[in-house]
Amino acid sequence: MRKVIRKFVLLAIAIVISAMTFSLGAQENPCLVRKIHVQVEDQAGNPIPGLTAASFKATIGKVEVPIRRVEPSPPLANLLLLLDTSGSRNDVFTMRSSLLIEKELINQSPRETRYASFAFMEETYLDQDFTSDRKLLDDAIQKYSARSMWRGPSAMYDALIFSINHIQRLGLPPGNSGIVLITDGGENDSHNNLRKTEDLLNSSGIRLFTVATISPDPARFPGAPRFRQIHELLDRLANNSGGVSIWLWPKDPPKEFRNSHREYEVEAEFNKIREIAADLIRGMASGYELELDLPSSVVKRLDWKLEIAAGYGPSGQRVSLRYAPRLFPCHTSTTGN
Repeated sequence: MRKVIRKFVLLAIAIVISAMTFSLGAQENPCLVRKIHVQVEDQAGNPIPGLTAASFKATIGKVEVPIRRVEPSPPLANLLLLLDTSGSRNDVFTMRSSLLIEKELINQSPRETRYASFAFMEETYLDQDFTSDRKLLDDAIQKYSARSMWRGPSAMYDALIFSINHIQRLGLPPGNSGIVLITDGGENDSHNNLRKTEDLLNSSGIRLFTVATISPDPARFPGAPRFRQIHELLDRLANNSGGVSIWLWPKDPPKEFRNSHREYEVEAEFNKIREIAADLIRGMASGYELELDLPSSVVKRLDWKLEIAAGYGPSGQRVSLRYAPRLFPCHTSTTGN
């Protein structure tokens, strides 16, 4: 009888402990524990090492958001190169510069970094899956040296969603994975829209890095507003994911370049490519990952504007954030091509 009672007591204790564990687990809503990547720099534009939670303050509206931890963003071991080969980019300079950027980025990366080579126009094409074999990557990139490969409309949003889904299907850690998008920002053929693309990108934890190759030549892109609008779009996509946006052309090109920029093309091609690749690699290594405890009151909202204020670095230097990140719902049902 005593054995039976003892077994019953032990079973009851086990049930209580199990129930407590389940209750504690249920209390931690994964939608409220969010990780975001931020890019920070000093006033000279240099990355700042050694930041802690004391260097940041997070708020939504007027509600302070506790910061659980702050750590340097993990190194990016998997990078997906996403090349825009649509017809709007079918000129020798844009083609050559884009391919050189990809090659130089690979050359400057650690040998163990794995790359995948994707291209898109109205559809997205996988030319080489993730590998650290430089010969395979070079062959995949060189395929697009022929002008006949650059044609058709641009489905940029679909291509981004396709790339994110591919990384997720492979089970690659999102914190160690990134996408490098080289494009003129044109979009005219996607089934998905900007909102869906941002939603999936920011909820995935994958960082996006963009290189804007749009030309300020008014013969091809009439009016400065379109030029600036595309820069703002690519800035928004990259910065809100914790990545960086880089421009082959200056944001505000001198007037002489808007009418005739042949000399600038030569300067950009031979002197800027290495700098662009170095800027990308520096941006990949200069971010921080913040883990936040969101207040339960925000769960019912569709999206939130999270304000991150930065203070001073360990040496007293002023910390500047590249952006004020925006949070998105936890659960998405976005499909790509």
